[in-house]
Amino acid sequence: MNASQDPRGKRRRAPAKSRGSKAARAADGAAPRRAWDLDDVCERIAAGETYTAIATDYGKTQGALSLWLAAEPNRSARAREAAGLAARAWDEEAEAGIRAATDVLSLGKARELAQHLRWRASKLSPAYADRSKVEVGGALGVFDAAEALTAEQLQRVAQAVLEGVGGERKP
Repeated sequence: MNASQDPRGKRRRAPAKSRGSKAARAADGAAPRRAWDLDDVCERIAAGETYTAIATDYGKTQGALSLWLAAEPNRSARAREAAGLAARAWDEEAEAGIRAATDVLSLGKARELAQHLRWRASKLSPAYADRSKVEVGGALGVFDAAEALTAEQLQRVAQAVLEGVGGERKP
């Protein structure tokens, strides 16, 4: 039996590595941990930078950044506003990718990326939202309008519908 296996034939899990001190992390090339700066974080979000890249520069995880932003309503609101501004950066990035395409394959990739970036922008900014949705019934829906009719008016509407279904219309 191998030393790294238990009697059932399964591998034992290796113990988790210690994160060590700040000096050890700095020596490994990891960014030293530093306190969050809301202005810097929001500026970088507005520029279209990912949460992962921002958190890595602070020596923390994307999840830690998300939790920190969500912890206070003011931070959360500022981050949402910054993300809405990032929509413009993503739109410009999508356009630049399409313009830079030199062959059919790179153009296809650029179009896919552009579609994704514009979709992401539409979720964060009303200016980029899909306007092709159609509301049926407008402000007053069909059922609301039917409730507003009297019994006599409803009977006339029903009669008109039945006469129209029969195929022959009376003058």
